[in-house]
Amino acid sequence: MIKLLAENREATRLDVQEKFEAGIVFTGAEVKSLRQRQGRLNAAFIRVVLGELLVFGMHIGRYGKSGSSPSFQEDRVRKLLLKRNEINRLSGLLSQKGLVCVPLKLYSKNGFLKIEIGVGRVLKKWQKKAKIIERQDIRDASRILKEDGR
Repeated sequence: MIKLLAENREATRLDVQEKFEAGIVFTGAEVKSLRQRQGRLNAAFIRVVLGELLVFGMHIGRYGKSGSSPSFQEDRVRKLLLKRNEINRLSGLLSQKGLVCVPLKLYSKNGFLKIEIGVGRVLKKWQKKAKIIERQDIRDASRILKEDGR
């Protein structure tokens, strides 16, 4: 069973070409906080540093019942868990000009927290407008079909 915990709405400005599913290293208080949906991915991005994938800018709020632990950092850098061949594939993709890597979703899958990573290009302004118009056309068509079926 998959339960969505956080979503990156800023990623809609991205033309996602490939997606990966990765594990992520958390502390206990961070997991409890995320299960209460206190995480944000809007400013997060992913880099390959010394052969490891790291998430920067991912915000996780403080868990209320954990007390005031001075070691808790809300915006710390977190390590992603992927197989070596997937990390090599990602680093090869990111070396291409214009490609970026961002987290798309954070979810719970069979009791484990997973993060969905997307690699793609940032859309131009006219591409974003075309995408919005296309979505609106699909919505209008489905609305018309629904009304005709009554």
